[in-house]
Amino acid sequence: MKLGDLIKVRYINNNPYEGDDDFNENFIGVLVETPDCHIWGIYKMWCFKTESMHALMPARDMIEVLSESR
Repeated sequence: MKLGDLIKVRYINNNPYEGDDDFNENFIGVLVETPDCHIWGIYKMWCFKTESMHALMPARDMIEVLSESR
């Protein structure tokens, strides 16, 4: 993933009492920050649905690149 990519994310909903992983609805947005941006950088996207920033966890969330930036 790189800056400007259009991505679709489904966040994991973990129920600690059942042990099953469940994923919620799709969120679509643009990647606006990566760990390469600065020393404290993380993966962040601007979400079109919520009109807010979302922090991403690539190891846990289901992330799909819909369109790559140039």
